Amino acid sequence: MTEEFSAILGSSVQSSPALPSLDDDLRKDFKDYLGITTRVDEFLNGRRVNLCRLIAHFTSPSYPRTVIDFRYKKRALVLCLLNRYLFVSPSNVYGHGCLLRVVKHMRNDCSPMPLVLAETLHCLDTLRHNPEAAFCGSPLLLQVWLQERMRLIERPLDPKSYQPHSFAGRQRVVKGEQPLSYWREWMNSGFPIRWTISWWHIPAMTAPRSSIAFYRLPGLTHSSFIFPSRLLRQFGRKQRVPSLDTISPGISPMTHSYLRNWYQYWNARRFWTIQKVPDSTYISNHYKVWMTSHSIEERESARQAERRLQIDAIEVGEGPDLTQTNSKTQDSSRGHKSGGSRSLVWKRKKDQNDPDDQNEARKKSTMANEPKK
Repeated sequence: MTEEFSAILGSSVQSSPALPSLDDDLRKDFKDYLGITTRVDEFLNGRRVNLCRLIAHFTSPSYPRTVIDFRYKKRALVLCLLNRYLFVSPSNVYGHGCLLRVVKHMRNDCSPMPLVLAETLHCLDTLRHNPEAAFCGSPLLLQVWLQERMRLIERPLDPKSYQPHSFAGRQRVVKGEQPLSYWREWMNSGFPIRWTISWWHIPAMTAPRSSIAFYRLPGLTHSSFIFPSRLLRQFGRKQRVPSLDTISPGISPMTHSYLRNWYQYWNARRFWTIQKVPDSTYISNHYKVWMTSHSIEERESARQAERRLQIDAIEVGEGPDLTQTNSKTQDSSRGHKSGGSRSLVWKRKKDQNDPDDQNEARKKSTMANEPKK
């Protein structure tokens, strides 16, 4: 979904991430980047910023009109927009002061989308346990995403030339506000889901590292995670039961060392290229069982059953090798017979861009060139 949120706002998928400040004292940032040199404490309450006070300061008739002051004013505007639309907080007065560092990074074409997605996922987790909780994160981006996926908005007339700003001119299927009962009936009516959206022009999706099934996202206070192998058919790839999806990544508090390590981890990430597979929305019965299961045992059973079905189709020549993928973009797996019983041995193809694979290749090359005793 990082790529999808980026496509909605027209942000590049491969941009470096914009990250927040983790400092408890934000006064220096506000002095250096917004030019607020006096009475800074009137704007800040810990790590929170008084947005009403900030707006009143920069819209005052007595505010200077020099070039540098106009730059400060634009930066304050972006900070308010981030707090109002991408990082919504329960308070109507206070917002996240740490986002001023994000504003600074965005000037260098960095993308806040990993941060936005993490906060939105945190909010959805909270709402699952407490439906009465306030919606944080970005309800606006989530609403646009749902309108596209649930076919609540018509296809664009020219998908090839579609741009993010064209969204406002498209026709809505459901017009006006509807009561909650209407949407409950809509959800139970079996509406068709729009799995692939070609006009978002997403070239690739972020892939996890070879030994895990998820990748991590930074939040304002805690990390989050996502399993991209569960979203394959949304990107035109053949959907299979994911591997290693029962391993919980856990949530980590955001610290300076964690943020530095994550930044290097994110910039070295791999990508799966988007493929236009015919009938990519097809899913097997085993996948349906996996998707509706609530226990690790049931999910593992469905996973093994689908793998055996794929291997049987390959061995008798009745189907393509669904486990074979692009060696540069995705892990692969294959099964073999051992001792008269069928067992699955998961292997992965070497990724030329994987630092671990490069180190291993260098070791083997060194050993091969060493003189034999």
